[in-house]
Amino acid sequence: MNELQEIPIWLYILIFFFLFAQSTFLFIHSRRNGRLRWFWGIWGMLNVPTPLIVYIIYIKYIIPYRERRLTHDD
Repeated sequence: MNELQEIPIWLYILIFFFLFAQSTFLFIHSRRNGRLRWFWGIWGMLNVPTPLIVYIIYIKYIIPYRERRLTHDD
């Protein structure tokens, strides 16, 4: 139980900074694209860097694929 007390306070501050910065970036960027901004913002506050990696894959590959598929189905 003493493991948490051994972690320095600056590490907690650094982790909070990374989580807050990632969450803010995901929220603002997804709002510009109109893509589930609250989902990305909240998920960005939970861990680092998984939401950022998944968001980049989602924006770069999944969305263009879905848009191409919808335009070619006509």
